[in-house]
Amino acid sequence: MGRSHYQASGGSDVATLVEEIEQTGDRLAAAVEALAFKKAHLKDELIEIAEEKADQFLEKAEETKDQLVAKISDKIPDRRELKEMASKAVAKIGDSAGEAKDTVVEKAAEAKDTVVEKAAEAEHRIAAVAAERLPEAKEAASDVAEKMVDTVSRAGETAVNRLRRPRHPAVSPTPDN
Repeated sequence: MGRSHYQASGGSDVATLVEEIEQTGDRLAAAVEALAFKKAHLKDELIEIAEEKADQFLEKAEETKDQLVAKISDKIPDRRELKEMASKAVAKIGDSAGEAKDTVVEKAAEAKDTVVEKAAEAEHRIAAVAAERLPEAKEAASDVAEKMVDTVSRAGETAVNRLRRPRHPAVSPTPDN
């Protein structure tokens, strides 16, 4: 019904309008109260849902952390494996040192053999050169020896001649005077 109906009916309609307004006010108050109750109830539900989601997130994070720790733990060698790795490293170093020592000894032996070989070659070359020049050396030595013999012979003859001849005419070894 429209407004024109209320205005046409007069005074009794005003009471009805007041009553309807009061009833509408009561219904609005009941609706607001219901909305407030619903709002409080929804707020509690949202808080509960948020707490559940937070718990789920924390549980997932804890699971992820546990998985990561497990993966990392699997990658980290245990004490026995570390000892084995250390032993292998020490053995490799020992092997390397032993190999280095063996190599040094081998190289030293090779160097010694090379020096001995070169010395033998030098000795053979010297002997070959000496053998080549031996006749020259013998001839030179013979010439020197001959010259020395000649020189010594001449010196001896000169000494004998001097002894046989007097140095001064007044002194004579024989009584010819």
